[in-house]
Amino acid sequence: MYLIFDLDDTLLTSDKRITKFTKDVLNSLQQKGHIIIINSARTFEYLEEYVCEIKPNYSICDGGAEIYKYKDLIYQKHISQSLVNEALNLFKEYNITTFSVFNKKLYTQNIDYISQNKNAKYFDFSNPFDKSVSKITFKSVNENIANDIAKRLNLKLFNYLSGDWYRLSASSKELGNQALFKLLNDKNPKYICFGDDIGDIEMLQSATIGVAMKNSIPDVLNKINEVTKYNNNSDGVAKYLSDLERKGIL
Repeated sequence: MYLIFDLDDTLLTSDKRITKFTKDVLNSLQQKGHIIIINSARTFEYLEEYVCEIKPNYSICDGGAEIYKYKDLIYQKHISQSLVNEALNLFKEYNITTFSVFNKKLYTQNIDYISQNKNAKYFDFSNPFDKSVSKITFKSVNENIANDIAKRLNLKLFNYLSGDWYRLSASSKELGNQALFKLLNDKNPKYICFGDDIGDIEMLQSATIGVAMKNSIPDVLNKINEVTKYNNNSDGVAKYLSDLERKGIL
């Protein structure tokens, strides 16, 4: 069985830790032959410490845009360089001034953010961008504009951070799952997914068993029937899996 976990507010506690109990449960299940997979909107650089800590079989990063086998990149689906520059032109058209693009580093014009983030790099977006990227993020108070940008670029749009921030991607978490299954030549995968936020809904609905965290946002709880008894600060994932194991489902 593939066991697939969102990271923030799912596998991680609110103070960004993985508890010993959770690590022990995941390690035990992995030793029994289950495939452990992190599936996060974070770039690999922002989840590598957890990869080193729990040693998942695979990590799906950037909301499905990249897949790693431990630390080796084995798949990517990026936004092309030409499409990135189309997006930048649309931002000018709609007077969107707060945005970033990601290619290993976060490229931004926000000097304050660069001073706080060692993985951020300044780029003057009055010039064309010269790389493909895993995702583009931008801030807009107008949902219709955000949707129009995504439609014109034929990219997937994800809303996060209290409604003002959006992410553009050529992939999704569930498409990342399917890309991995294809790489593994598994035509009938059985998988359990855990998540808590809007970007997790598609994979939770598509999974053999999709499980929302008790601490999930209302949109997730309204759409996913299976919910953990405990939240992310009380080993909700690990206790749910332990219960499945006791019932003989795992």
